[in-house]
Amino acid sequence: MAEEINTDLRTYLSFTLGGEEFALDVQNVIKILQMQHFTKIPQSPEYLKGIINIRGNVIPVVDTYYKFGFNPLENESNSVIIILNLSIRGEDSNVGIMADKANEVFEAATSSIQDYPSLAEKYNSNFITGVYKKQETFILILDIEKIFSSEDIAELKNIG
Repeated sequence: MAEEINTDLRTYLSFTLGGEEFALDVQNVIKILQMQHFTKIPQSPEYLKGIINIRGNVIPVVDTYYKFGFNPLENESNSVIIILNLSIRGEDSNVGIMADKANEVFEAATSSIQDYPSLAEKYNSNFITGVYKKQETFILILDIEKIFSSEDIAELKNIG
């Protein structure tokens, strides 16, 4: 008898930002780096922390605190940068996002992810595809490509 493959399972990377736990599809994750020096770009968008060099590639790094409307982090030295590959309008772009820490990779059945409450106003619900309950913790599942507008990606592509 052939083994049945569960196509309902998705794999996520969870990370902490501002005391909240978020997750995104690991298909978008390239690597996780310890915090490093940024090169600041004059007259860049406020959400752009700067750029870093990874094996000769210029990668823009987004201040996720700013993008999510959180108060800025006073000490970023223990933070991480999650390097993502985004496909916007059929074009791939690499972007780094800041997080307090990367937590774990986990699998979740898409049927176990609940809709994000429409009354919740703490976050822009356009970014959030659902809520996953893991033990006693709620993890907000992000649609990482919706965090960035078309204008954001165009600006980031010009930098990177």
